Amino acid sequence: MRLGAPITGGWVLGPYEGTLRELIRAAKYGGDPRVAHHLGRWMAQMMPEHVDLVSWVPTRWTKQLSRGFDAVRAMSTSTARGLHRPHRETLSRHDWGSQVGRTRAERRALAPDAFVVKRGSIPSTVLLIDDVITTGTTLRVCAGRLRAAGAKQVFVLAAARRM
Repeated sequence: MRLGAPITGGWVLGPYEGTLRELIRAAKYGGDPRVAHHLGRWMAQMMPEHVDLVSWVPTRWTKQLSRGFDAVRAMSTSTARGLHRPHRETLSRHDWGSQVGRTRAERRALAPDAFVVKRGSIPSTVLLIDDVITTGTTLRVCAGRLRAAGAKQVFVLAAARRM
């Protein structure tokens, strides 16, 4: 999958429809992180590139609080385990509101400072995990921040992509 600079390359399990859509919704809204961990293990099986670190797109703290956990972080944890790679939070999120329900134009207008790189060194090759790719704007902003902080390559891996 091509998402454009500053993303080096990317993969998804499949389109956001049918059973995959239901699994993602169960992972995010079902209150049971086991589904997210299963998705993360499946995601690890399709990652062909070597990476130095696995990280994730941070979920808004209000979503984590209401859901009881961060499904994307759970997916990322299991992906890292499956790849036998280090796993660490690299980004923090400013509260710019939910992307759900926004138009493509509104999504593309996501402020570049919506995400900030956390303290600590950023390795050369990072794998960034997300649940669903819609326009790719969030991932491009995050990848740009990681590249500016020292990553030479940022790959992305998501459970699904809206077609």
